[in-house]
Amino acid sequence: LDYAEALLTQIVFFLAYGLLSLPAAWLTSRIGAVDTILGALAMMTCGCLLVVVSTNADDFLPILAALFVLAGGFTALQVAANPLAAELGDPRRSHFRLNFAQAFNSLGVVIGVHFGSLVMLDDPSLRAATSVAIAPAHRSELLGAVDRAYLIMAALLGSLLFFFAVLR
Repeated sequence: LDYAEALLTQIVFFLAYGLLSLPAAWLTSRIGAVDTILGALAMMTCGCLLVVVSTNADDFLPILAALFVLAGGFTALQVAANPLAAELGDPRRSHFRLNFAQAFNSLGVVIGVHFGSLVMLDDPSLRAATSVAIAPAHRSELLGAVDRAYLIMAALLGSLLFFFAVLR
């Protein structure tokens, strides 16, 4: 990615938080926190799969749209999970549960970036990518590493969705 594309991926994530937080809160009030969490996990799974599908396009906009879907799922998950964490247990200790949940959220970001970089950047084809002009065959190898990371995330999120749906 060039600088503008990398910046756009960050903007898309923050834009999703800004635009979808209030609708996610409204949805949570209508259908409940648990159903919103299940829907958010499904949305995140779909977002990961959309990234895989959109990497084959010769345009960056479908990838941004897929990342927006993924970020929308993150947003809905956080909006629904925070009140649920506050409500579970003793009301006097709700602040502790919220801080604990946010600590794991931050830890998840650090661990996710670390393992994501291992999956994508440990690929030998990515290490060989030093020039700006990339041959089409080499480009498909590079995108394969990205696809593999998003397929792993989709599988993990789908498993989590299935697990919570069965427990419900």
